[in-house]
Parts: sequence; structure tokens; C-alpha cells
Amino acid sequence: MVTRRTCHGINKACNCRVIAIAIAIFASLVALLLVLLLSVSRHPAVLVAPSFTRPGADHTNHRSTQTTDGTDIANRGQVSCLDLLSSAGKPIVIARSRAQSPFSIAVHDHVSDIMISKAIVDSGLWDVHVLKALEHFARDACVKGGLALDVGTNLGFFSMALLAMGCSVKGFEMQPRMAELATLSGCINGYSDRFQLKLGAVSDSHGAHLQRVDATSGNLGGIGIVKEGGISVRASRLDMMLDLKTEISVMKLDVEGHEDKALYGMSELLKRKLVKCIIMEFSPNVMGVEAAEKMLQYLHAFGFQEIHEIDHMQPDEYDKPIRMSRVDVKQDSWAKTFAKKVFDGGDSRGAHFTDLVLKLSA
Repeated sequence: MVTRRTCHGINKACNCRVIAIAIAIFASLVALLLVLLLSVSRHPAVLVAPSFTRPGADHTNHRSTQTTDGTDIANRGQVSCLDLLSSAGKPIVIARSRAQSPFSIAVHDHVSDIMISKAIVDSGLWDVHVLKALEHFARDACVKGGLALDVGTNLGFFSMALLAMGCSVKGFEMQPRMAELATLSGCINGYSDRFQLKLGAVSDSHGAHLQRVDATSGNLGGIGIVKEGGISVRASRLDMMLDLKTEISVMKLDVEGHEDKALYGMSELLKRKLVKCIIMEFSPNVMGVEAAEKMLQYLHAFGFQEIHEIDHMQPDEYDKPIRMSRVDVKQDSWAKTFAKKVFDGGDSRGAHFTDLVLKLSA
């Protein structure tokens, strides 16, 4: 009887060890799989979720029956990443960035979105020169937990870059599908507590209803404001949506030629010198030379007297230093001269638009 009990105890202990070893092996395999999917490497790991359609759901880039109203969609209470994933349209692709502070990002179907989504999946990067400018001018402020704005968030690539560096980010995006994916990215990276995203357009008139371009394929990031024939979107002034006492370390602005109206809608923020640095797309080809000149003079009058034009860079140039040239603002006609130069294709790639860094003078 003693021997039988002893053997039983030995067998029980052996079984426990076998189970423990099996659990350890299973955990190691799961960890290895996660490392393979989301490891920080020079080649972005991509996970493609299976396609399916929820009954009655609209999975296109637009919502033809929805008028966006400035709703805060990034902080809707306790919503899990799984909830966000299950409610988002499919397929969903998750890629890994190659930024200095890497992050994961949910992108659109990169077969239909042949610009930003495809670029991120292929290279782990988007608009290298803008990313490098953010890393150069915003990193110190982000390390200290500064606040950044991402106006024209799109998929949230630059929001995630700023969040990965340590900033808190307030984003503004007028495309529901893009806002959904950006919110999901914030969640899967664990940034939800520092990321707020509002759905709607930014402009110089609070509460106005504007028309935005509709797109379901091609360049889904190239969505701007049009005079008629678009989808209704509610606009808001930034200085009526933000705290007028909180410093903004950096603002990234890219709203497809509507930059002047967005900036005019934040005059109170600029007047109080709360915005320290602006990294923006400059599009005289869309707004016209006269409007572009007026916008530059407006920013200069508020103290943005150090202005740099950023040279365009390709993904294979990411490891190289950022290239910038300072805009000469000493002549009375500097704003018109510079706007006309870019309008005529005198930017670094002859695209008739460019990107600028504007720093608030002390």
C-alpha cells in the first residue's frame, strides 16, 4: 500500500512536469510567432486578416449617408482593441514601421490604396522627409511628454511616430475609414491613453458644412475640400476645439490645399504663441500663389520667422541626414517670390508643392 501510494505520488509529479513542459513549449512557440510578425526589422512584418462582410456594413472609404460632426472617436470609453478590430472593415493589414521609434500600424487594403498603404507595407515608411523632420524637431519635446497635433491624420502614420517618441497627440481626420484604422493603430500600440482623434474637417469657420472628395481606390490620402459634388463634412476651428492655455510642441498639417483655412481657424492659438513648430505641406498649386503668399505672411506675422523647405526623400534615403534649405524672409516680396517658385515647379522634385518647417522665434 505504501509503495502504491508512493508510485502514485511519483506519477502525479511526473505528469505535472510533463504538463509544465508542454505549456512552456506552447508559450515559446506563441512568443516566437509574435516576434516573427511584429519584430523590429528593416522589412515590415505584415499580417493580413481574412476578408468578410458584416451584414449592412459599409466597408468603403466613404460613408455617403454620414455627415461628420467633430465626434471624438479615439476615446469612446473602455473599448478593447478586439472590439475595434471586429468592427472595422476587412481586410485589415498590420505593418511594422522602420521609424527610429518603431510602431505597428493598421493600413487600408494596399491593393486599392496604392499610395500610402502600399508604401507602408512595402517599405515600412511614408513621406520620409516629413518623418525625419518630426524626428528632428519634435523628439526632445516628445521625450518630455509634449503635446502634438496631427491635422489631416489619414492612417495615422505620423500620429503613431509622435506617440512612439513619447508625445501625446490630438488628431483631426475627415475620412471615417481612415479614422477607424488610426484609432485601431493607437490601440494595438498601447497609445490610446495619449491619443485623441476627432472626426471632421478643420477650417476658418466653426460649424460650417463643407464638401470633401470621395475616393474608394487609388490615392486615398489625396482627399481635399471641393466646392461642390462631394460628401458633406462638418468643419471646426482649431482654436475652438483646443485648450487655449496648453502649449503645442509641434503641429503636422496636411489637408490637401486647405492649409490656409486651417491656419486661419487657429488664430487665437497663434496669437498666444502656443504652437512652437509647424511641419506642413505647402500647396500653391491648389490654393494659388496669392493665397499661398497671404498664408506665409500671416504665419510670419505671428512669429514664425525661421522657415525651412524640406527636400523630398525616398525610403532608401531614410538613414541619410535630412536635407533642408532656409527660406530667405528678408526681402519685402519674399512670400510671393517663394510661393511663385514652388507654383512654377521650383521645389526639390518639381511637383509644384513642397513641405515646410516653420519655427516660432523666441
